[in-house]
Amino acid sequence: MSAHAVRQRAAHMSGLRAQLEPLLLAHRGTESTTAQLVDHTTRRTPVAVARTGQITHILWACDDPAELARLVSGLSVGQALIADGHHRHAACLQLSGDAAGPWTSSLALLVDTVTSPLRLSAIHRLLPALGPEKAARNAAEVARVLPLPGGPHPPEPGELILTGGGRGLEHHTS
Repeated sequence: MSAHAVRQRAAHMSGLRAQLEPLLLAHRGTESTTAQLVDHTTRRTPVAVARTGQITHILWACDDPAELARLVSGLSVGQALIADGHHRHAACLQLSGDAAGPWTSSLALLVDTVTSPLRLSAIHRLLPALGPEKAARNAAEVARVLPLPGGPHPPEPGELILTGGGRGLEHHTS
């Protein structure tokens, strides 16, 4: 984990005195607990409905003590893993010494991977219309571009790794 990224997140969160994004937690739930809660909760009127493009988001409240007890019971049999947000979590831990701040707990989105498996794919730093050869030609105008015969690796400071078409290229800014 990058200490620099944790310090950046902590400074951002501290300056805003808020957590703007939830942690994404992956949990392997029991089918009965998840199915019962989803079935019971989604029978009531939604709290909010929002449509963005072709996607409709529906939010239901789960505030019934019996439902919450069932949820806690279902969650107590396993672990939740941080799928996204480990730097934000570390920043909260770093900031938790400030008892007046909102750092003693974190906003989280808990996904049951049994009923809703997570799929890992590139969502940022992706340029679908830019092929690796064109990227290498353009990068070569301003930097040294080298092939990566051993394949892609995590970039070092001052380095950018370009991959695509089964190949990797290294771009050095120094």
